[in-house]
Amino acid sequence: MIVAQGLYVVFPLPDIWPLSNYSMFSYARPSTATSKYEVYGLTEDGTKTALDHPRAFSPLDRVRLAKGIERILHREDFARKQEKRVRSVFGYMNFLPIGQEVEDTVRRLLPYKDDSGGISAEDKEKDLALLLDYLLSCYEQNRMAGIHDGPPVERLGLYRTTWDWTDIPPGEVVPRTELVYSAERGLIDGE
Repeated sequence: MIVAQGLYVVFPLPDIWPLSNYSMFSYARPSTATSKYEVYGLTEDGTKTALDHPRAFSPLDRVRLAKGIERILHREDFARKQEKRVRSVFGYMNFLPIGQEVEDTVRRLLPYKDDSGGISAEDKEKDLALLLDYLLSCYEQNRMAGIHDGPPVERLGLYRTTWDWTDIPPGEVVPRTELVYSAERGLIDGE
């Protein structure tokens, strides 16, 4: 809340539970497909195993990990959303004497802001490589500390599992899992 010349002004803030208006429930989702990203490990004997223990990558939890992966792979969308939020907030505060230089400063501080018009696949690959290296070290450190009982792994791969019940009853849907990124193959086309 901002006090300006004796007036109380309220402008929207990010959705912070329990103080938000629950906008996540305020629109219909017409899609009949959903997907999620999963990290798999490759053991010494070549077995691929899902690393799905809740504390496998502690201190990262599943929600933060999923958000981080989404931001890396869909950085352009995230940058557009940030820009839209900035315009919206400054639109609500148009009664204040805020100059263009303040708006420009805020825009420069935004993470993932890209003025070149796009994010290259090479940048995404570099970010995914850093993330998976970090996750591998967390996984192994947590395994040796006894936080989880997963098998030792040598490499990690990022996969996307998709469920599509467009013309199929939901109980009969077979998920489709496909490789998105691995150190050997890099970022798979289409991402």
